[in-house]
Amino acid sequence: MERYQYEPLQDQGQDIRLITLLPGEFDDQIRVQIRHVPLLAKEIAKMPTILTGWNVYETRERRIIFWGPDRNKSWDHPDPDFSPELYGDRQDREVASVDFAALSYEWGPEQNMEDIHVLAADGSTTRGKLKSSFNRLRLSGKTKGLKKAGFTSRLPVRQNIAIALRHIRHTTTRSHFWVDAISINQDDTSERSRQVSRMQEIYSLAPRVIVWLGESSSTSTAALSTLEYLGGQCLLYYLIRHPEARERDRWDPRTPLPYDIQTWNAISELYGRSYFNRLWIWQEIVLADDRAVVYCGGEKLDWPTFRRAVVRTFQQQSNMPEQLRRRFQHVNALAMFGTDYALDSYMYETRNQQCADPRDRIYAIRGLLDRGLANRITPDYGRTVADVYKDAVLAFLEIDGFLDLVNQCDIGSRAIVRLPSHHPPYKLELLGVRCATLEHVGAQAIDPECVGKTLKMMRDWFPEDLCDARYIIGESLVDVHATILCGNVLADAFVRNEGYITRADARKSYLAYISPKDDGSEESNREIADDRYVQSILGRSWGSVLLKTREGYVGTGPPSAKQGDVVCVLLGSSLPLLLRTALPKDFQVVGAVYMHGLMQGEAFLGYLPSP
Repeated sequence: MERYQYEPLQDQGQDIRLITLLPGEFDDQIRVQIRHVPLLAKEIAKMPTILTGWNVYETRERRIIFWGPDRNKSWDHPDPDFSPELYGDRQDREVASVDFAALSYEWGPEQNMEDIHVLAADGSTTRGKLKSSFNRLRLSGKTKGLKKAGFTSRLPVRQNIAIALRHIRHTTTRSHFWVDAISINQDDTSERSRQVSRMQEIYSLAPRVIVWLGESSSTSTAALSTLEYLGGQCLLYYLIRHPEARERDRWDPRTPLPYDIQTWNAISELYGRSYFNRLWIWQEIVLADDRAVVYCGGEKLDWPTFRRAVVRTFQQQSNMPEQLRRRFQHVNALAMFGTDYALDSYMYETRNQQCADPRDRIYAIRGLLDRGLANRITPDYGRTVADVYKDAVLAFLEIDGFLDLVNQCDIGSRAIVRLPSHHPPYKLELLGVRCATLEHVGAQAIDPECVGKTLKMMRDWFPEDLCDARYIIGESLVDVHATILCGNVLADAFVRNEGYITRADARKSYLAYISPKDDGSEESNREIADDRYVQSILGRSWGSVLLKTREGYVGTGPPSAKQGDVVCVLLGSSLPLLLRTALPKDFQVVGAVYMHGLMQGEAFLGYLPSP
């Protein structure tokens, strides 16, 4: 059987390839038809919402919820004469005029490829080539067994795609899909570049997006069932009670979730699936939003419910295992993010996500960016990694005007290829103030198996006479150190965020839990892991090192820091940067740091007087 030959898309700016998955039983040969269709959006009327009285909010799924003065919540307008058609089913997103589902999945290894059979479709642009192939076979006398319905060719696909197609295939009806590994000719670099630039359009307009986590396991059914029930108790406007919730307080993070260790382990196994480590899924899921459905084997759960459950488990403040919280923060970040963030935020949150091509560090999140910036980034797999990153950085600096993307540089993480700092193809001339020089770099605070030991490492950074000493700018040294570990994410600094603890509470927790008395036992871990301050510092200082300067400043930064590195505050940067001399007038960016006393523009404006 001949290998399938792709026909070029007639209009690269409009056409896409859809596969029609023919019906069959699970173990039957996978048979598809491939056709070219224009991707166009339907015209949809947007319905206004008119308020009379109560407060009204829009949930993450764009449903309107009414909130009365007694804090009752309802889907129904308080005025019974107000038509639900004006706010009920808000179809205010464009959708493709052709019906199909886009597949979001993990490609998997190339070993053990499986051939799927491609049949000619009526009106397909491949019919001319199929006819030529048929004529060649007829002349060679090899046409026996071919049916008039069309010539069949083979297309090798990876096992994970074949397994997904078997699970989502219907037994009696055809279904239509867009699958990047099949719908894009991966051997055509030019087409691949053009179609990647349309990913934002494809996943935004797809009527459905299937999130394929993989085959089911012994725990996945229990995990999905638990998350489905939990997601039905809350809504994402921050986190509020669902109007149809069965449980009174299950939505509230202060309420312990009644899960045993087996349930938490099942949830851990689901969050730990390699699908969530893939970089491309951020664009695919965030753009699909409420049109996405999570599939795991034969089980499925709509993405909005799954997302609400993820956020609820990670906001749990009492009995969620700390190791689970720390290991799977990327799943929570995915659930929380939308399309209104800047490039530097996406780069930071996806820094540990996996992709085969380093250029996809930019291309895989392009569809999430502001259209002005996205239009400046044209996917081109013929360009070098250095050029792709250079153009993205310069476009961001020109449009945004801030250096926050430069803050993502880490001289010790070259293997991840975030920015090509190992051999910069360009230089930036920046203005700033040279503030301090590193004198001491402490040990890295990291023990993946024991929270207590990690906290003790942090405590060992600091002197024993903390409570009696004063900082360089006059503050209590114990308050400064408590602030440093949590990056000053405190109610005293963010007065409008009621979810943050105060500096006084941080000091109390610091003295209670981060001390040499902790023995690293399981009992100690369980006790300290519930503390909100401890949760905060594990998220912000885990893996960092203590930095001390000759001038007396103290802070935290990347483990690649070295004695003699220079702390600078640059115009346009939200964080101080650690620089290392490369040439007499040139510096390399080592990484961003938290340096207490230099975080609020003091290098330019000086310190505010005490009240």
